[in-house]
Amino acid sequence: PFGRSVERARSVRALRRARARDRAAMSNLKHDVGLGSVEIDSADVVRLVLQYLKETGLAGAAAALEDEAGVRVNAVVGKEALLEDIRKGKWAEALPRVAELDLPAAASADVWEHVVRELVDAREPAAARDVARGAAPLVALKGSDPERYQDLERLLVTADRFERLGGESYGASDKCDPWDGGDRDAKRRRVADVVGNAVGDVAPARLATLLGAALKWRAHVGAMAARGRVDVFRGEAKGAKKRGDEPAKPPKRAAGAIRLGAGSRPLSTCFAPDGTALVTGSSDGFIEVWDPATCRLRTDLSYQANDELMMHDAPVLALACA
Repeated sequence: PFGRSVERARSVRALRRARARDRAAMSNLKHDVGLGSVEIDSADVVRLVLQYLKETGLAGAAAALEDEAGVRVNAVVGKEALLEDIRKGKWAEALPRVAELDLPAAASADVWEHVVRELVDAREPAAARDVARGAAPLVALKGSDPERYQDLERLLVTADRFERLGGESYGASDKCDPWDGGDRDAKRRRVADVVGNAVGDVAPARLATLLGAALKWRAHVGAMAARGRVDVFRGEAKGAKKRGDEPAKPPKRAAGAIRLGAGSRPLSTCFAPDGTALVTGSSDGFIEVWDPATCRLRTDLSYQANDELMMHDAPVLALACA
């Protein structure tokens, strides 16, 4: 049994060394992008996956990945909305989002101490006491800054006594002011600034956005088909052949008709190199990008979706697509 224990210990040590080597090797991922190379921090890749897992409701998988990789997203979608909730005291909306963040110890203590004072101000001393003695950042504060924690405890004792005696308010006359003579809204703004300085802002669905951009580029350079369902793991379009795999054939039927505005007529056209767009230049100066398969305006281009079309002061007599 002793020999087996020694062998198992050696195996565990070897496994730990291998994992350490893997993590060191993965600290930076280098990719050739044609014009040089870029370095991607592997932790950022983990953050992309974490965001995807959380957005799709896979909280358990996200927690397991955070524990295994030791990486937290530490950024929120709609950061300004979170900060505005804090400034307005909407803690039911703000606290669940704050709890997901990996805030510095000092920032976490500031947030949770403020929550305790908000509860005292709302005449909820029992809830305030539960938070003060149960929130991990405040438990840590008890050891790192005992004087500050004792000030909070004294506030809780005073608030509890006034509640038992039926105190009508926590005003200065009662000597139970949770804001130490300051202004509640100013304190909220300070906490919002603390949180804002500690976390970043991130756009939603970053993984899907990056995958979409990569697939568009591959289709643009002819590395894969421009349409069809894509297997992103293998990098293939299911049920579709890559452009160039078969000889071009002349069309046998019209796809449809592109209709310009009343009184306008096309003066110039050109196809995009990958065949996914037809650009028209008209007599009234408009330049519009169309989907040749549907003969409809391309609304995946945000400016066209918002009716902010390209336009010249004179008729467009020639076009060229790069």
